[in-house]
Amino acid sequence: MTDEDSAANERQQAADDLFAVLQAIDAVDLNGLEPDDIRTLLDLREGVESLTRTYRTDGSQS
Repeated sequence: MTDEDSAANERQQAADDLFAVLQAIDAVDLNGLEPDDIRTLLDLREGVESLTRTYRTDGSQS
């Protein structure tokens, strides 16, 4: 396996891990949470979603 293949595999694993985080966030029951907590959770989801897109599209970590 070349360094390029290894890097691609690492990026794919990172994207898969981030997707698992998204699934966990989506599984949170929002009932009973304070509005600020819901906003924080949604902000977190947005950030993780953005990172996932970054890893899937160009492999960069910026």
